[in-house]
Amino acid sequence: MRLALAVCLAVAASGLLAQETFDDRAILQARVDLIEGRVDEALAVLRPAAEAGNPRAQHLYGTVFQYGDTDVIDPEQALQWYSLAAEQNYPSAMYATGILYRYGLEGLEADPVRARAFFEEAAAFNYGPALAELGVMLSNGIGGAADVDLAILYLKLGADLGDMAASSALGYQYDHGIGVPQDLEEARRLYTISAVQGDYMGQNNLGYFAANGRGGPQDVHLAAENLRASMAQGFDLAAANLAELIVAVPSLDPRPLSGAAHCVWAQEYATQRDASDVWKEYCTPLVASLSESERKEADKLAQGLVPG
Repeated sequence: MRLALAVCLAVAASGLLAQETFDDRAILQARVDLIEGRVDEALAVLRPAAEAGNPRAQHLYGTVFQYGDTDVIDPEQALQWYSLAAEQNYPSAMYATGILYRYGLEGLEADPVRARAFFEEAAAFNYGPALAELGVMLSNGIGGAADVDLAILYLKLGADLGDMAASSALGYQYDHGIGVPQDLEEARRLYTISAVQGDYMGQNNLGYFAANGRGGPQDVHLAAENLRASMAQGFDLAAANLAELIVAVPSLDPRPLSGAAHCVWAQEYATQRDASDVWKEYCTPLVASLSESERKEADKLAQGLVPG
């Protein structure tokens, strides 16, 4: 069994650092084993440690039931182990529970009200990822009343703590002037910070800014680099933005039908989906304009674009 999303384990590693007694080498190595697909080796350490009450192990063990292969996905099991860790004031487990309720899982419907409550608990520990999620929910009135001023405070705190998602989300607020004066230079700066840290949303947004000369100079090569990095994490919007950029600047990818192939990839092969689906305004007519033979060729090329 191989875990589907290694990013969840990066979050799991950043729990309450004060609990140094739980940060033993065996459990940290088990986390590495999970990331690298040595699941049996990892579980041999995590299961007994979780049953013995180790909160880091409980959280990591819970990720197996949230992000593992389809035959082991079990939201109730994930919640059980996250809850045991959260009861020991382990903020990353509180956050993980919030993510389960925020986005749901097969067998568990999304519940934004409960998600927001768990993010609030984790945010009380200044846990960066929870600050980011809570800030977005507050700004958009998800799971409760909107409070843009409080959202900005949480996002700024998360960004100051170095959380990449908080930097990206705060950049969006400056990008659109939500709760702060619109400042494209500040938005680009925050997107850059987030992108360098590997946040797929920040990479996409920096790519968009660089492609269009927003908040700084136009740089199509910087744009393509960041859009490809975001696409490598499965983001459909990045693939569509890259498609539009390639059509405008063919030298970035001179292969015939490359732009259309990126749109096909966004439609068929992406694993991270943009909630607004705004990219379809560009990609849908482009793909529809292809002949049957061109569509087959574009699809063949798109399959080669799927990150390995």
